[in-house]
Amino acid sequence: MKKVNKYYLKKIRELNCSACGQEGFYGVQAHHNTNRTGLGGKAPDIESMPLCYTCHYDLHFGIGVKKWENKFKNQDDFVIEARLKLFYNIKNSNYPKKEMEKINFTEEEIDDFIKNNSF
Repeated sequence: MKKVNKYYLKKIRELNCSACGQEGFYGVQAHHNTNRTGLGGKAPDIESMPLCYTCHYDLHFGIGVKKWENKFKNQDDFVIEARLKLFYNIKNSNYPKKEMEKINFTEEEIDDFIKNNSF
């Protein structure tokens, strides 16, 4: 699995904030899930979710991870939801094959992920 994928992060930043719903692009950042690496560690880019500046700051420096997850929900769930939204957007784009190639996922991998993680 490729650890760095700038295009994937760009697509994540186009989504609304996972925690508060702020619209994408302006002020939305890609937060790398800290559940597996701890604060200061760096998860692969595909383990990221969109967070606005305020929610991202609160997670790292404000209320902390445990309180933040109690207030909203587990980061793992947000990562899955963000990836599902991103995959749906790509599948419904004008050039899905090109988009899939840029994020290093095959159509089969995307379909399997959607099938196994749909709520």
